[in-house]
Amino acid sequence: MEIEPRVYDLQPGEGLEEYQASIQPILNRVKTEGLSSDVLDKLNEAIRDHSIVNWWGTFNDLLKGDSEFTRDIIDRFLPEEREGSALQAHEMDEFVEYLKDCGC
Repeated sequence: MEIEPRVYDLQPGEGLEEYQASIQPILNRVKTEGLSSDVLDKLNEAIRDHSIVNWWGTFNDLLKGDSEFTRDIIDRFLPEEREGSALQAHEMDEFVEYLKDCGC
């Protein structure tokens, strides 16, 4: 996994190294333990001064829309008359592009 410190405006010599050192062990846990709620709590604890992660999961978890957060993302993408329904296979590429820019 990679750390994306530029999002938080951290520069070498100005907190970047400390940030990376605090996050890397947690990201290593993700590799071995998966996206568990315990690891998410530890991550949020470590990054609380810069950001917070409200949800994490796989793309397939997202597509299920079984949490308020994931359902909201899908519903914001879909036309109003289709809110609450599943994405169609032909919409996947467009949905992926939407995710890149939605700010969710």
